[in-house]
Amino acid sequence: MTADRPERAAAGPEEHGFAAQFATLTDVFRLGPLDEASTLPMPEPDAAARAIDLIFETLFDLLRGTRMEPAAPQLTTGLVLALVTTAERSRRDWQDAADRLRDLQ
Repeated sequence: MTADRPERAAAGPEEHGFAAQFATLTDVFRLGPLDEASTLPMPEPDAAARAIDLIFETLFDLLRGTRMEPAAPQLTTGLVLALVTTAERSRRDWQDAADRLRDLQ
């Protein structure tokens, strides 16, 4: 991390925390209900956290001292929203599939 950016706060061992999202609960995984099943392993939580940190740190470093620097907060917000939107879409797809199954009963 650069000296002008605070370190990412370490999350505690909570049930729905960052690391819990990488837990392997089954041998088969699907991102969405219509996706092909995968048996590939999940990323390591620490490696994923470092990668996300690096993405944002690299973006700020790239823009620092350039005419694009003022756009850095807006660009990082866009990246965060893209990640959140993807996660929310997957959650919504699974919820819709569960609702359809419940309606069939």
